[in-house]
Amino acid sequence: MKRPGYLLLSVTLIFNFGCKTPSILVTEEQQMGDYYNNLHEYDQAIVHYKKMLAASLKLGVYRNLDMEADVCRKMANAHNVQGRYDKALEYIHLALEKDSIQGNTLEIIEDYREAGKIHLYMGDYTAGMEYLKKALSLNEGMDQSLKGINRLSIADTYLTLSRIHTVLGDFSQGELYGLNALSIFKNQDHREGEMESLLQLGKISHQAGSPTTGETFLQSSLKLANQLNKSTYRQKEALALLRVNQAKYEEALRLKLEATEETKQTRNIPQITWALMLTGDLYQTIGDQQKAMEYYQEAIGYLDSTQIIAPSLDASANLRAGDLDQAYSYFSTAGSEVAAGIASLRLGEVAMEWNLWQEAISHFQTSKHHFAEASLSDGEARSDIMLASSYLNMNLLSEARQSLDRANTQAEYDETKWRMLYIRGKLYEKLSQPDSAIAAYSSAVKIIERIRGNLTVEEYKSLYMEDKIEVYDRLIQLLMDQGRSDESFYFSEKARARTFLDMLGNGRIHIRKDESAELVEMEQKLSQEIQSLSRLLQKGELNLTRGIDVQRIEKEIYEKREEYSDLLTQIKLYNPQYNSIMNMEVADIQDLLLKIDQKTAFLVYWVSQENLFIWMITSREIQSKSVKVSEEEIIDLVTNGRKTVGSRKHEEIYNLGYRLLIEPFEKELDAYETIGIIPHLSLHFLPFQCLINESGSYLIDSYNLFYAPSLNSFALSADAKGSPDKQFFALALGNMEFSGLTGLPGTSREISHISTIFAEPTVAFEESSTESYFKSSATPYQYVHLATHGILDQIQPMYSYLVLAPSEQEDGLLTVNEIFGLELNAQLVVLSACETGLGSLNRGDEIIGLSRAFLYAGAESVVVSLWSVADEPTAYLMMQFYTHLTDYDPVESLRFAQIATRQKYEIPFYWAPFQIIGSGL
Repeated sequence: MKRPGYLLLSVTLIFNFGCKTPSILVTEEQQMGDYYNNLHEYDQAIVHYKKMLAASLKLGVYRNLDMEADVCRKMANAHNVQGRYDKALEYIHLALEKDSIQGNTLEIIEDYREAGKIHLYMGDYTAGMEYLKKALSLNEGMDQSLKGINRLSIADTYLTLSRIHTVLGDFSQGELYGLNALSIFKNQDHREGEMESLLQLGKISHQAGSPTTGETFLQSSLKLANQLNKSTYRQKEALALLRVNQAKYEEALRLKLEATEETKQTRNIPQITWALMLTGDLYQTIGDQQKAMEYYQEAIGYLDSTQIIAPSLDASANLRAGDLDQAYSYFSTAGSEVAAGIASLRLGEVAMEWNLWQEAISHFQTSKHHFAEASLSDGEARSDIMLASSYLNMNLLSEARQSLDRANTQAEYDETKWRMLYIRGKLYEKLSQPDSAIAAYSSAVKIIERIRGNLTVEEYKSLYMEDKIEVYDRLIQLLMDQGRSDESFYFSEKARARTFLDMLGNGRIHIRKDESAELVEMEQKLSQEIQSLSRLLQKGELNLTRGIDVQRIEKEIYEKREEYSDLLTQIKLYNPQYNSIMNMEVADIQDLLLKIDQKTAFLVYWVSQENLFIWMITSREIQSKSVKVSEEEIIDLVTNGRKTVGSRKHEEIYNLGYRLLIEPFEKELDAYETIGIIPHLSLHFLPFQCLINESGSYLIDSYNLFYAPSLNSFALSADAKGSPDKQFFALALGNMEFSGLTGLPGTSREISHISTIFAEPTVAFEESSTESYFKSSATPYQYVHLATHGILDQIQPMYSYLVLAPSEQEDGLLTVNEIFGLELNAQLVVLSACETGLGSLNRGDEIIGLSRAFLYAGAESVVVSLWSVADEPTAYLMMQFYTHLTDYDPVESLRFAQIATRQKYEIPFYWAPFQIIGSGL
């Protein structure tokens, strides 16, 4: 009985679905197309719209051409947002054909306008303009009875014409059309049109050099978009560009990242591509070249995967990918003055890199012409600055001055102004006018400091400063030449370790405290994934588990760490505590001198291209001297010194180091017991204790030595007293083999002997010395001692680590990232491990490494090593160190320990790697 009923139901369903009339199909397919179109599922929408048009053909005389034309316009839009411009034009012309048959003027106007927009997206501005003028002409000739609808149509055409003129650099005409559109939309109470007009006028005002007016327009457009519940990505993108020119890069980045995410929701491929490229531009401005390339590559990936035929997008991608000739050829032919100016400016910079000065000048003159045509004053200023730089290299000083004078009147933004002042300083140097050069460089530094002051996230601070150090360098050299020791030292302090100084000065920031649950959950999830992969890798390296692809896991760990670092930076970018962070000003010199005791002298170094500058700073005065030695020679000294430290060949190298680094102040140092070393660049990796004078004595024989990132950071470390409740906490790797690393049997004996010095020591060995135990237990101790391996990661420096025992919760790799999150009260942290004093060094003189991480975590001083230490000599040295620590401060104790170890192990390799960084107390 069931089977016939089932068959009957099936036949009924087939009949009902298979016998729909064409009119029903037309309606249903159009509705389905609209449904998918509203969801931004454009390809699905196109499928149903095609079926609608096919069904409509079968209606014969009953066809609704208005409905077909409307569907054709929707198909044109669906193809347009995916970059299929040829298809979009094909369907808009079909709509135009159907509307022309009907004689529907308003729809014809809309077709012309849409065709104009599509040509605008394609970069064919001439054709786009022709279609828009046709639309405008029809608008103006329409019957007055349709006045309201007609005026809205006119306003929309004005708005599109405004966009085209703006792209072409004709800001005045673009503004005129935009104001006309805004007036009509307001009169007709069309709020969406008003929103679009305000957005367009904001962009024009900003580009034309009126950022305040632009801000007003853009904020009004953003407010309307929120009220109308519309997407705000275009307003945020425009505001982000305005913030870039105001050098408020983090605010710009927040807006840009939000805009990019919103853009992706639209599935509008060309818009997404533009958004990605502009985000890459912003990262490049901040100095994060790696992140910029990631966004450029993602944008190019969109172009390649969707096979968009969009010459303007291709040219923009080529501009960023390096195909500058193609980009310039397209933009200049298309009449896009601003883009052509940027392309020719970049061509000139490339020519400069190859010392092709005449070619560079030609490109810069071309870029200046394009920016002038677009009335873009700041672009003209940039061109003149680069012209001046080229003229300087050709010793054409009069031409350089003229270019700079023009740039001075045209420069609108801080980034342009400091570059202009920098090149002007170089001109004054060539004219033998040092006072004027100093004034120019000082003004440039003020602007750089102001821009840097807008940054709060430490990663961005360091990246931004990396290519600005040359300005400080030129200024320091001139001040040293004039014997202005105090001023030259002041500017050296402004340049060195500033990000670290800000971190110390602002105290601990808990970046996860005020964050959204979603971001915290993402961070915890990524952290757990990295931990799991790390433990799996350890098993694979020890051959504990078969079938583990070690290389694949290493690659995955690298990628996850990159993702995790990006997420942490994003958390900081949006964290309220970071938004209110204070930039630490370099302290007054006299206040710094008060922090130095009378038995201590600081030697502060600055490595320039052709000279080494040294300041001797005591509680009473600052003296300075110059040594004629190049940066390359200093690098050779450090490199050869490290190579020979394990043999007797070191004596010649370290004697040379003594002559260069100590001898200039040898007599003055006789009055002091302790030297605080503040290195610069490669000198961070030189063991000063090994320097040998003419009589064969090591520097350590005469002086206590310690190191600091800067005098300002020393002062902060000296003031930052912890409040430890307990004395001694130590972990030792012992015989435990870990992640392919051999055991360190001497460390167990080292800790066992040292612990006898203290009344109630807390120690853990081998499998008990877990990372989890350290994190949960180290906070209340005065002395924290870790005897283990230290691994430097040059590629991902925040993942340099100390090896501890793994546990169920932790992988046993105590990374720099994790150390920054600790809270210690230690007077001293001792890292009795390999290469713990090294880190990743950039031109901004910022070392990312274990020592600075522990200082930030609360340690007053840190003992670290400069190379892989030997197990037994290190154990002996550490025992000597702690024995003396009961009667002397850490600096004196380390000196006594190194001298004692040298008597047993003569070669510096065994006794010299360790140094104290921080307050030295």
